[in-house]
Amino acid sequence: MRRLRALLPVALLLALPWPSSAAEAWTVPEADWRLPLRLVGDLYARGDATATVVLDFNRLLEPGRVLAAGSLVLCDAASGERLQVTVAQEAQLRYASGNPILRLQWPLPRLAPFEAHLCHLYFRTVAPGDAQAWQPLAATFVPGAETGGLVTSFEEPDPAHADWPLHFVAGGWDQPGEKSERVWSDQAARTGQRSLKIARVFENGPPANTNRPFWWAWPPPIEVREGQSLRLEAWLKAVRLKNRAAAFLSLQFTDGKNQRLNEGRLQLHGASLPHDWTYVSGVATAPAGARKATVSFNLTSDEGEVYCDDLRVSLVPGSSLPPLSVTPEAMEPRPAAAVETAADKVLHVSAAARPPTVDGALDDPCWATAGRSSAFEVHSRNPDTPPVQTTVLACADREALYFGFICQEPSTEHLLAGATERDGPLWKDDSVELFLDTSLDRHTYYQIIVNSRGVLFDQDTGAPGLAGDKWNGPIVAAAQVAPDRWTAEIRLQFVGLRLAEAAGSQWGANFARSSFRGNRALYTWVKVGANFGEPARFGRLVLPFDPAADVISGRPLLSERLFFGQGGVPLEITSRRDQPAQVRAALAVDGESRRLGETTVTVPPRGQVVARIPCVFSQPGPITLRYDLTEEPGGRLLYTTAVTHTVPPPLALTPDARVVYGEDSCLTGRWAVALDPAAASATTLEISAMAAGAAQPLVTRTWTAPAAEDAYALPLAKLPPGRYAVRARLQQTGQVIGEASYPCEIIAGPFAAAR
Repeated sequence: MRRLRALLPVALLLALPWPSSAAEAWTVPEADWRLPLRLVGDLYARGDATATVVLDFNRLLEPGRVLAAGSLVLCDAASGERLQVTVAQEAQLRYASGNPILRLQWPLPRLAPFEAHLCHLYFRTVAPGDAQAWQPLAATFVPGAETGGLVTSFEEPDPAHADWPLHFVAGGWDQPGEKSERVWSDQAARTGQRSLKIARVFENGPPANTNRPFWWAWPPPIEVREGQSLRLEAWLKAVRLKNRAAAFLSLQFTDGKNQRLNEGRLQLHGASLPHDWTYVSGVATAPAGARKATVSFNLTSDEGEVYCDDLRVSLVPGSSLPPLSVTPEAMEPRPAAAVETAADKVLHVSAAARPPTVDGALDDPCWATAGRSSAFEVHSRNPDTPPVQTTVLACADREALYFGFICQEPSTEHLLAGATERDGPLWKDDSVELFLDTSLDRHTYYQIIVNSRGVLFDQDTGAPGLAGDKWNGPIVAAAQVAPDRWTAEIRLQFVGLRLAEAAGSQWGANFARSSFRGNRALYTWVKVGANFGEPARFGRLVLPFDPAADVISGRPLLSERLFFGQGGVPLEITSRRDQPAQVRAALAVDGESRRLGETTVTVPPRGQVVARIPCVFSQPGPITLRYDLTEEPGGRLLYTTAVTHTVPPPLALTPDARVVYGEDSCLTGRWAVALDPAAASATTLEISAMAAGAAQPLVTRTWTAPAAEDAYALPLAKLPPGRYAVRARLQQTGQVIGEASYPCEIIAGPFAAAR
């Protein structure tokens, strides 16, 4: 279960143990989840006051689930009484998931001094796009007027320096071998006409003591009091970044003598990849001795070109009151007894003391005590074909899940088993199928099919580019055929699943079977509609432990298409650990030990990073890459998966037409450059038109750092009718790395004579 990371406008205190009896009653049966909120502080001294907590539902909820509109109910944990709660929403930030950041306020009861008080926040979740999904509120995040702070879009000049914006001063200096720009720019702005720009280049790599160019508000324009909280918000944009370069904002406090304090400092980093305008936000609290606050905009580590606009520093209302804590605790799912109905199907997975040998025989000791079900339903069957019985078995150890299938048949002489290679059309064979919705999003799933030869098909519909035959997980399958039955055995390693996105020890699941005896008969464990892949109807698989606890797993971010040449393959890494972790991300061709590239990153506690694994792809065509995450030090395997991608040719041309009129003004079409964006910035694209068979171009256009896709137009310049060729060349550091061409013809148009 994912722990909540709440954004709190007040200081958090350690939560004290709470009697289990108070948390056992489920007051709102229609809710899926509840979140305990503990109030700790001198509540009595406040009299008629209110409690406030800010909840980030994008971090609170598992991927693929969104808050249901109108489902928030706050109750007193002891009495079950429903409390009146006021809800406001962060109006300046939107998540693609549809989940909001909400500010909740409710009146505090009269309590004895320092008495702790527990409330329960109940809510439901639905799939993204559901008609009941959360709808944004019109209310702002912090009701009421804000005072103090600093709000600027960098439009107003400083009275003493016409080339600086009001309040801000350019800082930093260049070392030998580097050149930096700190410009009040009119070239790029999110709003208005101006923004802050920082750009830097090195002659021969970073100097030993490289400069960090910055803009800062000095002297400090923001007055604060000790214990007061400030919210820093801004928009960052990165046009060019190299290696570990990044744009970041810093908010720092100073004392009465304008000496900077080390405590309470806040840093907000933008992405380490080039990106468009991105919103960043954070809160810092003024430490002892603080009198003012200053904010700076910086470019760190390496070369780059970055921008900042629409900066805002605001005082958080109430932040200077005496300490009061509203502490969110671990989320609790609705008890299984409350969600089960007569129609539910549940398969309990047993714990395997020793793993089975995957040979299809199902004669290992673990299968004797494994969870099992024979309650399969007919999905479709010819009335003249007698039904057959199917049994599924399930057990697990800490390394893997194991499934067994017993498929009864009157005779196995005519089993269909045409597929002989992995990811073949196994659905055309006598086969069994396994579906797992590990995230319980009721939308995505893993699918494994095994036929009576033990050949398997696998797909992951929950990550880009992995559906169909693109994904190969660490799965082993085998089958055996007897006169009156055939059996199958499957081993699915946990390291092959995106467990950091999993829902805990309860997953969605379904099982199916195809039987061919003259006519095809289909059976499913849980009744589905038109096809088997309907996770909204799945039953539940209950594991003997939570395999997602403290895991680190990955998610390949590139879909089917890779890039040509040198670049970085992105792999999203998510951790459920409470401590930071060093992780090595590596790529290799599946089936080979030699690595194509690797990198080491630090994953923050219960956080997420994107590792860019450096690779070079010089041969267009399909390639199956194996992604491996290992823990450093030690080398323990954390995640592995294989994905089939396609390396495209470096350059392609698509003409709008191959025959054009001579009086038309241009030859037009589109180009596609299949390079990594970082590599494309150092390339030149040249497109020429020439007479057929000639070597010298008649007209040429050149683009520096061409976009991945764009249109081109070559002026005809009154070329006479005839046969021509359009040729494109992509060059990098003076060498041609890609070429494309096509023939075309210019003919006289219908109005040529009149002209």
